[in-house]
Amino acid sequence: MSLHFAIVFWLSFIFLIAGIITFILYKLKKPSEGKDSLLGVTVMLLIFGIVGILFSLIFS
Repeated sequence: MSLHFAIVFWLSFIFLIAGIITFILYKLKKPSEGKDSLLGVTVMLLIFGIVGILFSLIFS
C-alpha cells in the first residue's frame, strides 16, 4: 500500500470513528437541542469514512 492510500485509509478511519461518536451524541440529545445540524454532520462523516475506506481498499 503506497503512502497516499495509507493516508486516505487512516483519515477515512478517523472520519468513520468521528461519525460514530457524533451518531451516539445525536441519539443521546433531547429533541429540543438542535438535532438536525448534528444529524447532517453525522451523515457527512459516515459517508466520507466509508467511501474513503472503500477507495483505499479497492485502488491500493
